[in-house]
Amino acid sequence: MSVFCPRCAVEIVEDVAKCPLCSSVLVGDQKLLPPLVQAYPREFETFPGRLERLMRHRGLINIISAFVVFVPAMICLAVDFMYAGGGWSLVVIYTAIFLWTLVFIPLAFFRLPLLVAMLLIASAGAYLFILDMLDGQHTWSMTLGWPLLLWVALAIFVLWLGLVWPKKSPGLVAALIFVCLQIITIGTDLSTQYFVFGVVTLTWSLVVVSALMPLALLALLLQFSLSNSSRLKRFFHW
Repeated sequence: MSVFCPRCAVEIVEDVAKCPLCSSVLVGDQKLLPPLVQAYPREFETFPGRLERLMRHRGLINIISAFVVFVPAMICLAVDFMYAGGGWSLVVIYTAIFLWTLVFIPLAFFRLPLLVAMLLIASAGAYLFILDMLDGQHTWSMTLGWPLLLWVALAIFVLWLGLVWPKKSPGLVAALIFVCLQIITIGTDLSTQYFVFGVVTLTWSLVVVSALMPLALLALLLQFSLSNSSRLKRFFHW
């Protein structure tokens, strides 16, 4: 006759003196003497993941990253003013600030991935604009750099919509990745054509889109097909 351990509910033989799962001692009429060390986590007990453990030290990480980035920048600034009277070190300073934002923004808003992506794109846009200002001509940041970043932002937003959709699936995510690559490709082609030739037209991006579009459709087709076939679903682990 089998009985159940009153602590972990595993089925055990009646005459055993120790639960094989939680190692609790069973005496008399199956009354339990609690073990010295709990052999399994309590119900609903959660443990911090690697990301949560890392975020506990984000203040220290920001300080270290600021030290690593800004100390060499300050040295370059001092050398520039000592020997050249200032000039090229501004590029180093702005680059150091931009690199520090690449660390600070994800650490500050790590629970909001879409906001992190948009802030990083905005930071990159500001960095490109400042670099363009340094030569005094303003020739490429607003006509080439910013449009490219806007296309990238659009692709990230489309991918984010697919990831937060309650009924997302691996096939849908794969199809969205291919669609995002097409968006970036089209945006790059349009932006470069307008910047170089002053016309809005599609050229080489049509070849890339014609190759990526069938892949996106294939991913959707496989997803819908596998959702109706339990054997293939188990085989592909979808």
